[in-house]
Amino acid sequence: ALRTESIDESSGVCVDVYGESMATLSVVVMNARNLPVIKRTAKTLDTYCEMWVSDSKAPAPRREARDRTSIKWGELYPAWNERFTQRVAHLEDRFYLAIWDTTKKSSSAHETQVGYVEVPLSSVLLDQNKHTFWVDLRDPQVRLKTQPKVPKGCALKLTMKLQYDKQAMFQMRANKIEELIETAPSATNMPTSAYNSVQTKVNQV
Repeated sequence: ALRTESIDESSGVCVDVYGESMATLSVVVMNARNLPVIKRTAKTLDTYCEMWVSDSKAPAPRREARDRTSIKWGELYPAWNERFTQRVAHLEDRFYLAIWDTTKKSSSAHETQVGYVEVPLSSVLLDQNKHTFWVDLRDPQVRLKTQPKVPKGCALKLTMKLQYDKQAMFQMRANKIEELIETAPSATNMPTSAYNSVQTKVNQV
């Protein structure tokens, strides 16, 4: 759930006073390299990615609520090149992506997390430009006893861009100014101190 905060560009808040997100994160999941084989009897992986944006202290959303790529069968260097859009509540939030190995071709499906990445949005997205970069995979949050650790050089390539909905921001400020004007007493009947107070609030919007 989005926090109910007023927008404040200096502090990185990206939601309006009603808790609606006013920033969008565009993510292209490009490709992965040097993924570790999970099963000793297998030489390749059948992988897909799932991703979400959240506060680092907040619980992750249910898996069925996360965005997912397609499955790439029989590859250790899978290439997805798929684009996704995530709503962002705060620049201090983090982008998470987990890579899973699946056997959903069979009736008895089994999935194992290969590893995951965690990207603080503030570290690469403050300038609102497009960024393409490799990020190293971390060991899975739950690793099987027989599962190898993520090797050196195992990484995921992403393209990310954060954009504010500027039109929505300007409209919200215009609505605030209109509300202040409509609720303010007439300037002719208003004490000078009260008039100056309203004028200050309008200038702050």
